[in-house]
Amino acid sequence: MKTPRTAVELLDEGENRLKRSPAIDHWPADRERREATVLLSFSLGDPEGSDSLADPDRQVGARARERYRQLIRRRAGGEPMAHILGWTVFRGLRLSVRPGAFVPRQSSELLASRAVNRLRGRRSPVAVDLATGIGPVALSIAHDVPAAEVHGTDISGDAVRQARTNARS
Repeated sequence: MKTPRTAVELLDEGENRLKRSPAIDHWPADRERREATVLLSFSLGDPEGSDSLADPDRQVGARARERYRQLIRRRAGGEPMAHILGWTVFRGLRLSVRPGAFVPRQSSELLASRAVNRLRGRRSPVAVDLATGIGPVALSIAHDVPAAEVHGTDISGDAVRQARTNARS
C-alpha cells in the first residue's frame, strides 16, 4: 500500500482514523473531516487553515506528516481539539486554553449572549461569573458591554491563571 503523501491522502487517512475512534463525539456528520483538515493545517504551520490546503495534491513533507499523525492520534484518543491547538473561539474571541481547565461549551455562548442583552443599557452593569474557567463568559460580557464591571472566579487556580492570560490578550 502506498504511503499517503499528499494533503488529500492524509486528510482521508486522518478522517478514517477519527471515524473509528470510540473516544470522540461523531456529530455533526462532517466533524471528522473538518477536524482532520484543521489538524493538517496546524501541522503545516497554518493554524488558521487559510492557505495551506488550497492545493489538495500538495505534497506534505515527512516532518509535517509525522506531526499530523501525532495530532490525529491525540484527537482519536479523546483529547479536545482546543487542548491540541492551544486555543478556542468563543463568541468571536480567541481564547487560549490548556489542560487543567475545561473547554467552553457552545451552550455557554447562549448564556453569555443573554447576559450581554440584559446588561446593555443599564446604568451601572455588574456581572459575576462563577466557575469562570478560562473566562469565556466574563470576557465576552466585558468585550460586548465595556461599561460593565465584570468579575470571574473559579475554584481552580490553573483556570484562573488561564482566564487572566486571556483577559490580557
